[in-house]
Amino acid sequence: MRDSRKWIPSTIEIGPSNGVPGNNHSAIKNTNSIENKNYTYEFKNKASTSNPLNIIDSNPLSFFEYEAFSVDKNMYSQNLFFTENEFSYLVDANYIKDSQNGSLYNWSNHNTKEPLILDFKMTSSIGDLANSVTITPYFGAAKTVKITNIYVTEKSGTTEDVLLAPVYIGASSESLNNTEYSKYFIDTATIRFKERNVIDIRVVMEQSDYVQQEILHSYWVTDYAGGSSDNSPFFGSSRFNPENLSKDIYQEIVYDKYEIIPKISNPNQFSKQDILSKKVSVSLRKKAASSTVETYSVPIRLEHEVLVAKKMSIGIRDVTVEYLSFDDSAVCISLPYNFDKSVESLMIGIDSDVANFSKSIQLINSYVSVDEGKNWKPINASQFGFNTAGSTINPEILAFNQNVPTGYKLPGVEYYNYPEVPKDIKNIIVKIELKKDKVNNIVPTVYAYTIAAKVKTIWTLLLFKKEDF
Repeated sequence: MRDSRKWIPSTIEIGPSNGVPGNNHSAIKNTNSIENKNYTYEFKNKASTSNPLNIIDSNPLSFFEYEAFSVDKNMYSQNLFFTENEFSYLVDANYIKDSQNGSLYNWSNHNTKEPLILDFKMTSSIGDLANSVTITPYFGAAKTVKITNIYVTEKSGTTEDVLLAPVYIGASSESLNNTEYSKYFIDTATIRFKERNVIDIRVVMEQSDYVQQEILHSYWVTDYAGGSSDNSPFFGSSRFNPENLSKDIYQEIVYDKYEIIPKISNPNQFSKQDILSKKVSVSLRKKAASSTVETYSVPIRLEHEVLVAKKMSIGIRDVTVEYLSFDDSAVCISLPYNFDKSVESLMIGIDSDVANFSKSIQLINSYVSVDEGKNWKPINASQFGFNTAGSTINPEILAFNQNVPTGYKLPGVEYYNYPEVPKDIKNIIVKIELKKDKVNNIVPTVYAYTIAAKVKTIWTLLLFKKEDF
């Protein structure tokens, strides 16, 4: 790469999906005690991770988190007293797909068979040239994340998904499983595309894995002073849940939900306070024909309990969009690969993104040397075959010192014999040349390469006599 220039977004927006920004419920234990009071919210010990601007601030110390939870409430004896209010946010931001403003969103009912999807868009106020996106995740609970789409919109209005297939980013190679190297990145991923005047970029990420962890759950309890009395139906109860009042007795239950249910744009508005007490006004009308509305001022305070939940999360440390300019070519030369036995034939494989680019020119050329770099033999990677585009046709397999008659030589195989190559070949060096697609100002990326070599096998014939048995 010769030079780079950042594409500067002016805004970033989280699109409607099925998760919530931030790290809002994860708990950490302060001591070895199992008492709930010795647990605290994880978010209290670090800077906010719910601000989408953390994605584009280029600050390595800040990051953005996005999460969803599944809580099996049947595990708990207090399940009979749970209400949806306790596990809900009031929708006041466009985070949840198909949710109306003012409705309740239950954050504890995510279906873990469905992936958590983060969809965000970065927009430039003026537009500028760009040809690459670099995504650096934050690996907290999850160690791998999937990028499914990168939509690039030009100033002219044309939009293209420049990601031809999903890619994965992992914290280490241990997360690889059976994913192809060409679709897997360690720690960070750079996706390059044809240069264009970009006005906005939309990225879609998925998380299908979950971890089981302890969370803190905040709920309200009544807080009547000792020795006091009240004719309120809440007097003598523990958890404060107006929705738990019998619908057979009360035809009307009115209270301000914003007093006890956090907004989805500020999910920690209550739980971030260590001690919180207040009074909430509740108006009730019984079903009796002559009943009147009675209003009660109910004292309440916030309590916490530890629950176990399945958590899905996506973290992003940084997303950078750039315009990269490249040199016309580059060469990569390996260290020697040494073999114990003489090599009879070999082929190489190259995992790259060259298929995404121009097919009119050959952008990757490969060679091997069997004489410590004095001479280089052209060979095409197995992904390209021996009849790829170009002025010459290079072999896919190199065979050494086999003395095969002309009529028996196989297509795609180049045969070399002594003295053109050493009699005993035990040293291989690989050279890969990369060329720039000058029309689109882009150079292919080589993710990995492999060497497959057949070595000479020496057979030993052992003769045994009958008396040896």
